[in-house]
Amino acid sequence: MKNGNTILGSRYTDEIKNDSATSSKMFNLSKKLKDNNLREIHSALYGLLTAGYDISNMRNVEELEKYVNVKKSHGKLLDVTSSDIELYHKLFVARFGK
Repeated sequence: MKNGNTILGSRYTDEIKNDSATSSKMFNLSKKLKDNNLREIHSALYGLLTAGYDISNMRNVEELEKYVNVKKSHGKLLDVTSSDIELYHKLFVARFGK
């Protein structure tokens, strides 16, 4: 296949784009987040997603750390720690796959 593989009759790609399936997964993930720092990370990623960006690179914890550090340099996500990033990454990968 050109852009992905066929799994059980449906199209599978590695992209995480703004569509109804992704919105549903993001909503379900948001319901599991109790910590404000995790909610802030989630909100920032959801903002990227709704702006039209593909967030599939966030499956890599180093990319997520880079993104959070950029947000910190702009004065946002200041209370987020590396353990928060690692925990959110585990939840994100559990929801969207590695």
